[in-house]
Amino acid sequence: MSITRRITLTGILLALALVFQSIRTFIPMPPMVSFFIIGTLLNLILLLSVYFVGFWCTIVIAVLAPVVAFLQGHLAFPLLIPVIALGNILFPLPWSYLHTYRQWASKTVCMIIGSILKFGFLFYLLPLTFKHFIAGSLPLPAQQTALKVLSFNYSWPQLVTALAGGLLAIIIGRALEKIVFEKV
Repeated sequence: MSITRRITLTGILLALALVFQSIRTFIPMPPMVSFFIIGTLLNLILLLSVYFVGFWCTIVIAVLAPVVAFLQGHLAFPLLIPVIALGNILFPLPWSYLHTYRQWASKTVCMIIGSILKFGFLFYLLPLTFKHFIAGSLPLPAQQTALKVLSFNYSWPQLVTALAGGLLAIIIGRALEKIVFEKV
C-alpha cells in the first residue's frame, strides 16, 4: 500500500472515530447507552485501523481519541489521557503482532486477547492513577463519586465494548477487505 493511500485511510478512520465520539452531542441518549455505543464504535475503528493501515497509524487514532474526549468535556481529568491512550494502544496490539506480523493466531483470538488486555490495564491503572495523582485535589465527596464512576466505566463495560467492537471489526473488515486492498 502506498504511503499516500495509508495516510488517506488513516485520516478517514480518524475522522470516523471523531464523528463517533461526537454522537453524544448530536443524539441525546442516557450516559450508559452512549458509553456502550461510542465505546463499541471506537474499538471497531481501532481494529479496522490496525487491519487496514497498520499498528503505527493506529497509534495516532488511539492517542487522539482520549484527547478529543477531554476537549469535548467527556473526560474530566487530563492526567487520565495517557492511561486511556495506552489502553487503546493495547487493544489492537495482539492483532498486529500475533495475527499480522507473526501469523500465529486468528483475528478472533487476537481480538479477545486485546479486549482482555485493554480491560485489565484500564481496570487496574485508571483508578490507581486517579487515587495517586488526582484525588488529592478534590474534596472528599467528589473524590468518592469520581472514583465510583471511573471504577465502573473502566471495568466490565470496557471488556464488553472491546469485544463488541472487535466482532464488528471482523465482520466489517471482511466486507471491506477487497475494496481497501484492491490494486489501484
